[in-house]
Amino acid sequence: MSTVVTDLLDCLNCGTPLTGSYCGECGQKATERNPTVHDLAHEFTHELLHVDGRLFQSIRLLFTRPGQLTRDHSDGRRARHLAPLRLYLLLSLVYFAAAAYVPHSTTIRDDPKKGRVVTTGGVNISGDVFLGRLTEQQIEERVHTAQHDWLPKMMFVLVPVWALLVMAVTRRERRHFPEHLYFSLHAHAAFFGVFAVGEILRVLQLPVLALAWGVLSVAFVCWYAVVALHRVYGGSWIRAAVRATGVLTVYAIVLIVTMIGVFAVALFV
Repeated sequence: MSTVVTDLLDCLNCGTPLTGSYCGECGQKATERNPTVHDLAHEFTHELLHVDGRLFQSIRLLFTRPGQLTRDHSDGRRARHLAPLRLYLLLSLVYFAAAAYVPHSTTIRDDPKKGRVVTTGGVNISGDVFLGRLTEQQIEERVHTAQHDWLPKMMFVLVPVWALLVMAVTRRERRHFPEHLYFSLHAHAAFFGVFAVGEILRVLQLPVLALAWGVLSVAFVCWYAVVALHRVYGGSWIRAAVRATGVLTVYAIVLIVTMIGVFAVALFV
């Protein structure tokens, strides 16, 4: 770890006597009041490389060793990695930023039995009483709002749901909820990361590669869930597979129902 050479005896922020490069009371870094260009260049280089190093290492472990980041975090080895929430926000931002450039087709048709039917993202919403009052442009605008404004918030709300499901299948471990929440943040970060690649392939208009990557992404989610549960919570591989199957099945149902609800509210309210 890089150290800072300074003539300071007391912290400039709180006045506590210094015993190292950081104040033991408030945590402020010990730097001179009037830094030189050399001091500025050293601090900038150190901070940049330190952040990048943590970022690259965190992403590498996230995709190659599922559950390792959660184990390190639970064991107290946290300084070497990005915080779970920051990693989640970063990769979810990449996913939704890429998805914003993908044209999501919304079809509107009239069904003799169901009335007007709107199909978007694999979800069918019907209801002639409400949808019949909207023009096609209004429907498309509401669907766009749901996709790009509401879905990111919905996915963030579902992070604790995944944590609760994991907590339920590992209740004998008697771990506190925050540990399951860290596990959920890491899992969702990995899922967003792998699906973001698929969105980028669609933006680049590579439909065959995007389709193949979509299949691989589903396989990755299943593999990640099993390996991560085994690494973090222990037990046999069979137990990890059973736990992963239960969590993924229930979570998929919750996700589908929630997505239908989001689009229904966007169109009917």
